[in-house]
Amino acid sequence: MENLERQLTKQEAIQFFESDGWETMTFAERAHFQANQKFLCMPLTVFHEAVEKTLGRPVWTHEFASFYKPGGLRDQLNDINQGNRKGGE
Repeated sequence: MENLERQLTKQEAIQFFESDGWETMTFAERAHFQANQKFLCMPLTVFHEAVEKTLGRPVWTHEFASFYKPGGLRDQLNDINQGNRKGGE
């Protein structure tokens, strides 16, 4: 997939998941990419690990329930991606 900044269709997300396309990404790239996709494009355990490594802290599973709320995990990941904070690779 040449442009991973765009929203993947359901079928493209399935293909990306099944092809292990996320394996060539850094933890920060995995976290940012998946955080901004409608469909799950990698195993949840892979995404969870990427979020923890990127944020530099343990992330409880229940935190994903408020993922899109202001100040939630998505905002935290996007802040790091924009260079407002330093994230892990």
